[in-house]
Amino acid sequence: MEFDFDQKTKIIEKRFGSNLVYQEHLLRYYFAKTFVKDKFVLDAGCNIGDGTIILASRAKKIFAFDIDSTAIEYANKYFKTENIYYFVKDACNLDFKDKTFDVVVSLEVIEHLLEQDKFLYELKRVLKDDGIAIISTPNKKIIKIEGSSSNPTHLKELNYPEFKRLLKKYFKKIDFYGQKRGRGVVGYTNYIHKIIRLFDFFRLRTFFSQNYRNKISDRLAKLTGAKRPQDVCLEDIKISKFNVGSCRTIIAVCKK
Repeated sequence: MEFDFDQKTKIIEKRFGSNLVYQEHLLRYYFAKTFVKDKFVLDAGCNIGDGTIILASRAKKIFAFDIDSTAIEYANKYFKTENIYYFVKDACNLDFKDKTFDVVVSLEVIEHLLEQDKFLYELKRVLKDDGIAIISTPNKKIIKIEGSSSNPTHLKELNYPEFKRLLKKYFKKIDFYGQKRGRGVVGYTNYIHKIIRLFDFFRLRTFFSQNYRNKISDRLAKLTGAKRPQDVCLEDIKISKFNVGSCRTIIAVCKK
């Protein structure tokens, strides 16, 4: 589904804060899309449905829910197709029958929940025995290293080892992927940050405000090849199995 410039701008400003975060969000859904052809899918924590509709172009049928009723109203108005069914639900208390779905997708949801074990139990319960669960979360360690501001709606962030241990309690086979920002987004600032941390023995960087450090990082990014934030596109963000622990976002493809 295509949107005019004004509508897309409103979505970005209200729901994502920046075009960069929006493009990262979309790429995760395009990644999940490769697993849903002709499948019966659950999108757990769908928000406004702009990602759900990406899945709908390949899936047989999608049940999508969010706890935010306003978001679901928006989804029904702008991101509805014949094979999508939207609901308002609590992710930790699903009323679907056991082994209902071929694929469960839950992207950037688990960090918003305190009852993470209950959430994963529910996802596993509604997943068929031969099904796939695709779950992602921001990597707490890398976000802090790169100096990003914390999100107040994140109730329990996880680093890579924590996320891995948690998922292994519920799934026997897990393939991990990492999503990171390419040179078109950050230039060479990732390397610069690592060098600074390596030689800043006395943690002098902590004497500067987060806002000041962010401004310096943005300036370095521009000087080393980064695009303007509004010009970033899907091709400037990468998902791969390489060096997952050092990526900003971790994506797990899980099987029972």
